[in-house]
This record gives sequence, structure tokens and C-alpha cells, in this order.
Amino acid sequence: MTTIQEINNRIITKGNQLANDTKEAINDITLRKKEISSLKQSKDVPSRPWLLVGSTCLAISAIGIISNDSKWFYYVGTLGIIALSVGFTKKNARKSEIKGYSSNINIDEEKAFIVEQCNKILDKTKKDWDNFMDSLKSEIQNMIKSSSISEEKKDEYLSFTYYPETLSLSTLNLINNFDTIFNDSNFASQIILEKAKFANEIALNISKTVNKQTEIYNRIKI
Repeated sequence: MTTIQEINNRIITKGNQLANDTKEAINDITLRKKEISSLKQSKDVPSRPWLLVGSTCLAISAIGIISNDSKWFYYVGTLGIIALSVGFTKKNARKSEIKGYSSNINIDEEKAFIVEQCNKILDKTKKDWDNFMDSLKSEIQNMIKSSSISEEKKDEYLSFTYYPETLSLSTLNLINNFDTIFNDSNFASQIILEKAKFANEIALNISKTVNKQTEIYNRIKI
């Protein structure tokens, strides 16, 4: 016959699993900034040939003028200067493109995205917990009804089973903490830090609910 302790052990196991899975799922949420990092890391191909040609032409011109004062080497030098000018123009344009792209990232959209994903995770966790506790309810009620204790005690213990503890999980604290983060160069790391703190908070909340539930069931003596 199943005992109350065995029921509680199953609740503890389920609670630990939900706490770990929920924490991991929240920590796995990433910012939608992959395009930026890949763009910054890409090589500046358009400007490189111009800079290379310009540098080569200037080097040839300088050596030629020193060794042989020919107008041809001046023309080569002029071409080098033009090529360098084009190269630097393309390079600066590329930097402006990256800078402009990065500044278009909306921090409020990033926050909203993470909050939305967290809400989905929390809803799934709460539903999983409720389904689990519902499956235990009939089992523990049958244990009480079939026991040899008095009818009065049965009624008392059955009252402990009608409304199992629910997980009170919300993103309100995360939203409040996100409101203190502003759009500066460190906003991404700040968001990730707050998200990690929130994940720990949720895991702790689940553990507290598990403890409350097992304490209630420990009052059932059959």
C-alpha cells in the first residue's frame, strides 16, 4: 500500500524536476541580436582591394621617384591616392552601416520578447504541476477513505486534499527589473543578468510551494 511519505517523495521529485527545467528554459532564452554580431565580425571586403591597390601604387611611386624622377611615377602615386580615398570611403561607409544597424535594435522589443517567452514557460510549468497534483488527489483520497481511521478524521484529512497548492508564478518582478534597464552599451548583459536572477527566483518559488504541499500532507496520519 502506498504511504503518505511515498506520495510526498513523488511531489518532491516532481517539484525538483519542474524547478530545474523551468530555470534552464528561462536561462536558454537568448536576445534576438545574432544579426548584429555576425555583421560586426564579417570582413570588410569592399574596401580591402582599394586600400591594397592604393598602398601598392604609393609604394611603387615613392621608390620610382627616388630612383628615377619620371612623371610616370607621379601618375602612379596619384592613382594610389585615389584608390586609398575610395577604400577609406567604403570602409567608413561600412562602419556607419554597422553602427546604424546596431542602433536600430529596440530594447523595449527585446524586453517584451523575453517576457513573452517567460510567460509561456511559466504557463507550461503551472499546467504541468496542476495536472500532476490532480493525478495524486484521487489516489490520496482513496487512501484516506480506505483507511481504518474514524469518519471524523477521514473528513478532516480529505479537506486537506480538495485544493492542492498551486504555483504562483508571474513575470511581474522581471518586468519591474527590466524597467530599470536603459538603452546603453551594456543593456544586453544587464538583461541577461536580470533574466538569470529571475530564473533562480522562479526555481525557489517552486521549491517553496513543494514544501508547503508536503507539509500539508504530512498532517495526514493513516
